[in-house]
Amino acid sequence: MSDRHSWWIATGAAALTVAACVTFATTADATPDCDTEGFYVAGWPDKTGTLSTPQGWTPIETGGILHIEQDGPYDHGQANGVRNLVAAVDQHATTCDGPIQIKGHSYGAAIVSTALPTIATRDYAHRVTVHTTGNPRHPGGIEDRLSGGIMPGITMRGPEQPHTIEHETVCNPGDGICDFNLRGILGYFTGKHVYE
Repeated sequence: MSDRHSWWIATGAAALTVAACVTFATTADATPDCDTEGFYVAGWPDKTGTLSTPQGWTPIETGGILHIEQDGPYDHGQANGVRNLVAAVDQHATTCDGPIQIKGHSYGAAIVSTALPTIATRDYAHRVTVHTTGNPRHPGGIEDRLSGGIMPGITMRGPEQPHTIEHETVCNPGDGICDFNLRGILGYFTGKHVYE
């Protein structure tokens, strides 16, 4: 075999090797088909979510309803929780292409409601489903009925804003947080705000 033929064979083999490596690397770097991921935003006073987050779910830290900051206890915790929830879901969505579930209860449900219009703009939004319980931003809830700034650092933002994400919300009749009236205020203290 001539040196010329040997050179062409060696060059061709090297090119095939490089192509195979590039193809393998591209496949290996592809987003995996991950299992369903769940994010949970707990109610007050569980500011880290570590006390009440169901097993297998990722807790979202909020800072808590009584966390004293310049922007006030309620407003600070809500804003902090929204930032942390959106960041956590964004980060997960870049590494996994499976379904994403978000749950929130009470104070945490209000955080979820505030975050949803932002999450709805993401390209992964069609993979997200949401379930909230005792949501203050439920129509007729405390944030809806008392809409506006009720005192420094505590702002009632009205009902949840429209969005396109699949969303189930559960409100026990007589739960004063999501059903704010005299009956609801009494119900809050007699177990109506507890959800199994």
